[in-house]
Amino acid sequence: MHLHVTACPNCGRDMECRAYSGALELGYTYWAGSLHFEGVVKLPVPGLARAATEGALELEGERIFTPPPVSRRRPP
Repeated sequence: MHLHVTACPNCGRDMECRAYSGALELGYTYWAGSLHFEGVVKLPVPGLARAATEGALELEGERIFTPPPVSRRRPP
């Protein structure tokens, strides 16, 4: 599973989530010897799919998210 970090469209704050086929899990990361993701709520998103191993997402066949190149990613 890939962890995605994006901004809330309402307030602009960072959001952390994991994508599954047909669902999006919102949560947060924490450090306990290593990085962990704690899911808080899993929301159904019909048609959502992981498009590629690099973490791209598609919704009903249309690419909606492509991660930036590794050199441009923010540190966790």
